[in-house]
Amino acid sequence: MNSKLSLFWGLFIFLASATLFSFSSYSSIASFYIFISMFCGIFLIVFRKDIPAFSPIFMLISSIYVNIGFSALYFLLNTAHFSEEMLKNISIIYIIYFISLALPVFFANQMFIPVRSMSEESEEKHKKSLFTLNFYPKNLNLYLFGSNLLIILLVLLLLKFTDFSYIEALKNPLNFRFAASAGILAYIRKLVFLLFMLNTFILAKYSFSRTVAEVQEFKLKTGLFTFFHIILLILFGIISGSRSIFILPVLSSIAIYSFYNRLKITTIISFSFIFVLTLSIISFYSAYRNHSKFNFSPQQISSTLSKINIITVPLHRLDSYKNSLYFFEYIDREYNTLYYFKDFHIINQVKEHIFQPFPRSMIPDKGHYFSSLMTEKVFNSELNESKITYNFGGISNAFWNFGIAGVLLEGLFLGIAVVWLHRRFLEFINYDSFFMFLMTTFFFIPNSIIVDGFWNTMDGCGYALNLLITGIVVFLVSTRFYRFKKV
Repeated sequence: MNSKLSLFWGLFIFLASATLFSFSSYSSIASFYIFISMFCGIFLIVFRKDIPAFSPIFMLISSIYVNIGFSALYFLLNTAHFSEEMLKNISIIYIIYFISLALPVFFANQMFIPVRSMSEESEEKHKKSLFTLNFYPKNLNLYLFGSNLLIILLVLLLLKFTDFSYIEALKNPLNFRFAASAGILAYIRKLVFLLFMLNTFILAKYSFSRTVAEVQEFKLKTGLFTFFHIILLILFGIISGSRSIFILPVLSSIAIYSFYNRLKITTIISFSFIFVLTLSIISFYSAYRNHSKFNFSPQQISSTLSKINIITVPLHRLDSYKNSLYFFEYIDREYNTLYYFKDFHIINQVKEHIFQPFPRSMIPDKGHYFSSLMTEKVFNSELNESKITYNFGGISNAFWNFGIAGVLLEGLFLGIAVVWLHRRFLEFINYDSFFMFLMTTFFFIPNSIIVDGFWNTMDGCGYALNLLITGIVVFLVSTRFYRFKKV
């Protein structure tokens, strides 16, 4: 595994954070976030051998840096309209959140898997569990064929139930996304995303980790299915209204390649080119998506391409920290304090998790999930008119539910879960079933929780759906449904 990537990423975090801090307009407040960022960089440098690139703790540390440390330092480069006292109070809450995230890493018993004897390892290999299954290659062609048909069927259902034709969805992807994210249709849309991720995992794994002889032996049609996978991904991606559907498969494929192959300079250059190209594509798509009357004339395309900036567009996406400031400003305005907030909403959030799958026509009083609710309250935006919602950070979601205690508990819960998962990662990385669960369900969870929050109803329900569907797929592709009798 590529521990050198962890070293280089840690060094980059350290140097980039120091540079941003030196230009900060609020050095006293930025000092809280330089502490967070420097910790992330130093931690990766010191423990690089135990934290390979894209492992669970690597993803947690990277998510903390990108969504908290870097976002805050970048935001504090310019003068903000928030008072210094407000920014200082919020930074203290962020320090509490960060400590609760990082604490389990140091105080969990045996953070990394201890070295065991060969007899213990060989004995454990005979133990079957959900995390120790390998795929039966002869099932994969049938699964990939069936899953592609299912994706086509689900997209047709979304178009039918939203009263969009494909051309109409192509012209107005944001409107289609808004309609396809209502009620139970949101689960169909999430299922389409998940199937694309499952297929990406299978195709990438068998392309990057299997020899040509093995592929030929089992007659795996990886090239053919990869072609159809990319075509379907592009066709759905341009009407989905989501940029993540383009970037997530690319990141996942790069991660899978790095697990099974040593990276060379030429490989790093190739991956860098692919990553930059993907950022350019989603930047162009963002401009197209946000203009309902986009004209595909050469002049319009040329004008849009000239405005594309692959640096600023991703930076504007890192807005959960900035929006959390607006959230805490709203809390302070409504309740006159941040530290004695007692209007807890944990019960309502649990209720919304239960009622989320039911249509609003059946339960008219059903509430909205956290991002939609805060978009309405913080920005005074009518939900029936707004086509977008904003991320306010997992810290805001936790605070809304249970105040400072919620921030502390959610951080501890996520930190403990990631440490447990990291230990399983070091132990079961070579098993297909565990790696599929990791890549399709757990891989982006640290980032998702820090950006959205676990209790953001649609995300919380989505985790359960991902686990269920991934478990079904693991069963289907790892079970021998037929056997050949020897003559």
